[in-house]
Amino acid sequence: MNDLRQVATEYATHGLAVIPALPLSKEPAVSWRAFQWEPPTDLEREAMFANDRCNLNIAIVCGSPSRNLAMIDAETPREFDRQLRQCRLAGIDNTWIDRSPRGGGHIWMRLPVAVKPLKRMADVEVRAQGQYALAPPSVWKNGPIHAPYEFLNKPPSIIEIASLDEIHWLKLEPVAARLTYRSLPRKAKELLSGSHCRSRTYASRSEVEQAIITTLVNAGFPFEEILTVFRHYPAAGKFAELDRLDQKRAVDWLRTSFNEAAESGRHHSTCVFGFEWRSLRRLRGEGGAEVRG
Repeated sequence: MNDLRQVATEYATHGLAVIPALPLSKEPAVSWRAFQWEPPTDLEREAMFANDRCNLNIAIVCGSPSRNLAMIDAETPREFDRQLRQCRLAGIDNTWIDRSPRGGGHIWMRLPVAVKPLKRMADVEVRAQGQYALAPPSVWKNGPIHAPYEFLNKPPSIIEIASLDEIHWLKLEPVAARLTYRSLPRKAKELLSGSHCRSRTYASRSEVEQAIITTLVNAGFPFEEILTVFRHYPAAGKFAELDRLDQKRAVDWLRTSFNEAAESGRHHSTCVFGFEWRSLRRLRGEGGAEVRG
């Protein structure tokens, strides 16, 4: 039997936000809405998967908490094969791919921005921001169907798509920024407007942009919103310079800076993302309560 705690930890090392689902079900075993924008902390993840005797399933939260993960979700074998052919023609088929119990499957990819979920036809959709999907080794039961999710392909990393144009047939749309320039923190607005040039507080453009990123992280901005801010405003120029030359490199630079700022903030914070500890007690069987999310 797979130790689901180890599986959850492995997924997390790949930058994926994981939550438990009820046994043989797609229904979440915990309240997961708090993780739509930020992944669970290590402690939260370990607590959610503490009782591996419940035969829980495991799900991946798509969108910004999993570094802009999206999954092409094909319901039937025929549609699954069609989507695989499209990805092969686009040169993006060497990525994580799993087969679902019904013969369809998921094609995993990371996008430059978080995108809106998409359901264009009855047999295919794109799991994206605000959604989750079951992942191996979950087992799903629906009527006579009772089988596990299994990886068909699992290279060292999930493919990163530099532009939405590479998957043009899906016609995906970025998630709109929830916050406007007027709602930016005062310090971030001053730096974005070039006030640093007069104050000479910062020695370089990189220091200015790191200060902007740190301010936005401390204000609770998720990565995709910070990326939107940097793409709409010139900031101190370093990101814009990289973005003109190589979009992927610019996004990687910004993500590294974001992660450094977020990690620094965690050392000074004891904030918990609203995990429902009552659900954990139910999963452990305390009080004989029914297991529910």
